[in-house]
Amino acid sequence: MNNFSQASVGMLVAEQPLRAAVFDRFGIDFCCGGKQTLEAACLATAHDIELVIAEIENSDRMAIGATGSTHRLAISSIILKPLTTFI
Repeated sequence: MNNFSQASVGMLVAEQPLRAAVFDRFGIDFCCGGKQTLEAACLATAHDIELVIAEIENSDRMAIGATGSTHRLAISSIILKPLTTFI
């Protein structure tokens, strides 16, 4: 299991762009507020960190299933709406 709680939300999205959709669903700012840790972001938005981490892990599993490998998806293969909302 990854230690997502102490990672910055911006870095989590940079590592796997599909995570942007997870953060969008929970109202977590990963762009301007991207320097905050996932733990701090969950506290600020009153979301259960374990639930958010479970959704991140589910998103990561779906990304691996879509590509058949553990490599990140190319940016062109994701839905960009959640990302462009914050740009």
